[in-house]
Amino acid sequence: MRIKTSNSELMKTLSNIGKVISSKPIEQILSNVLIRIDEKINLIGTNLEQGIECVLEGEINDLSDGVREVVLPFSILRDIVSKLDMNDTTEIELSSKKGVIKQKNASYSLNCFNPEAFAILPKIEEKLSFSLNLSFLRFLIENTIFAASKKEESRKEFKGVLIDSKDGFINFVATDSTALALNKKQAELPEMSFIIPWRALDIFSKIDTGKDDNVKVISDGNSMKFMLSN
Repeated sequence: MRIKTSNSELMKTLSNIGKVISSKPIEQILSNVLIRIDEKINLIGTNLEQGIECVLEGEINDLSDGVREVVLPFSILRDIVSKLDMNDTTEIELSSKKGVIKQKNASYSLNCFNPEAFAILPKIEEKLSFSLNLSFLRFLIENTIFAASKKEESRKEFKGVLIDSKDGFINFVATDSTALALNKKQAELPEMSFIIPWRALDIFSKIDTGKDDNVKVISDGNSMKFMLSN
């Protein structure tokens, strides 16, 4: 299969995906990025605790080989893309064994990995959902997570942010037992209360969307998904 896309959009997408990819993953396959083709071009990264899936705008061509998923080494792919012209188009040819990145006279070949070994992002049943403005949500996150504990040995609740909504207000609360941050803002949301790891919120707040939009949040009680339009 072949895909063609703006190199600047590809670079932005890889930068967002890279926020969850560790340089020292617990499993080597997690240092890679999954490219999945359905009706769209989807790029997926995960560290097992957090995952990001982005839709890349571009053309999809030549699906005759039947390949719909490939896994490429993330850091090498990102380094290659960063060296290409951001104002030009990049073409990627993908097979089950090899990925070739092309732009003008430049061509780079990468080995592919087995996509069946890649961790699948869980499907989350929509038992709870609400929407918030992205800037509003970022403000709450950035003014709260600094108080959460960054020590691995800390208790779980100290390494997260309590999000509590009732009586027309939403509260973001974090503490490491020595400092406390509380942000209370007016918002008409369903009544809810849960704790999210500070690192997951930090990753989300740094995603580059290029625009201010609404964020849809869904939860099944155990996991949570933040959804942004492309």
